[in-house]
Amino acid sequence: MYGTGAEVAEVASLSVRDVDLRGRLVRLLGKGSKERIVPFGGVAARALAGLVRRRRSGTARPSGVEASR
Repeated sequence: MYGTGAEVAEVASLSVRDVDLRGRLVRLLGKGSKERIVPFGGVAARALAGLVRRRRSGTARPSGVEASR
């Protein structure tokens, strides 16, 4: 999300519904509920596609992070 110029709060509030992998666009909601549509590149698209797959399979944990007990 670094390349989009997104703020931490915008990224933290993202949902899978906000990401258009085919169009390589993400919908960000900023201060005052202002919406902006931001493009992202191929590297980010591949990373997001992998995250979506892992989330659907229940394994969407960043690498190197162990499950809490």
